[in-house]
Amino acid sequence: MAPPTLTCARGQIPGVALYYVITAQDAVDAGDLWAGAGGLASRLAAEHLGDADAFTLVFNGATTRRRPWPHVHVFLAATRAARRWALLCYFLKHLTRWWTWPLFRRIAAAPRSAGC
Repeated sequence: MAPPTLTCARGQIPGVALYYVITAQDAVDAGDLWAGAGGLASRLAAEHLGDADAFTLVFNGATTRRRPWPHVHVFLAATRAARRWALLCYFLKHLTRWWTWPLFRRIAAAPRSAGC
């Protein structure tokens, strides 16, 4: 069986510089995606930080992800403190997206008057 074709894209989370999202182009087993993402993350860490083991992976399973396809989050961090900061920013990222909050959705959907 051929290895899965993976796509690596730079993610955007405020406060995290070296963050990537790896997805599979085809339908793939979670174990194959995990193994492929580990190899790709190792290469990214060696390229950016000079240490092939300076990465953390977070796999989004079917019941916990927003997108329909499986994907792996990759955080490159040279120190434990940098890794902790990256994961904190990742877990709090929805707080920086204020337009997704229910109160702001109601305000945006409220009818507007034509003027005074």
